Amino acid sequence: MPSPTQIAAAHSTVVRFTVAATVTGALPVPAASLAIAAENAAMIAAIASDCGVPISVATVTESLGLAATANMIGRAVFVEAARFMGWFAGPFGVAGICALGATTAGLQTWIVGSIAIAIARNMGEPIPADAARAAVGQARASYTAWRREEQASRSS
Repeated sequence: MPSPTQIAAAHSTVVRFTVAATVTGALPVPAASLAIAAENAAMIAAIASDCGVPISVATVTESLGLAATANMIGRAVFVEAARFMGWFAGPFGVAGICALGATTAGLQTWIVGSIAIAIARNMGEPIPADAARAAVGQARASYTAWRREEQASRSS
């Protein structure tokens, strides 16, 4: 089982990759979701390295389940379509799509990272559906808290 120090390193990895995915998601260019998917795969590999436990994209996908994985892919496709259509809506449309892309990419990356850490705690084995649902719920709450802290630190 990974040590508390290894888990802390994995959490730092999730933060770094979430920032990167948020920036990538804000780019008003088509196919940014492919870059985010690559960033998420790199994050999973980094978390595996941090924790000294084998974790793969397939293990994360298996833990999330078909419905959650399809939901994440559907959101990425929606954001890609919105990016394309945003160019026809003018600068305000593009700005809105950039904000949507950034938020979606950040949250999804945080969730994937949280699932990968839960898998690391389970010694690289997929986690049961109920544990995955709990991890996703906790990830959403911790992402929201992290975003508030980031915004507060920028405004002070």
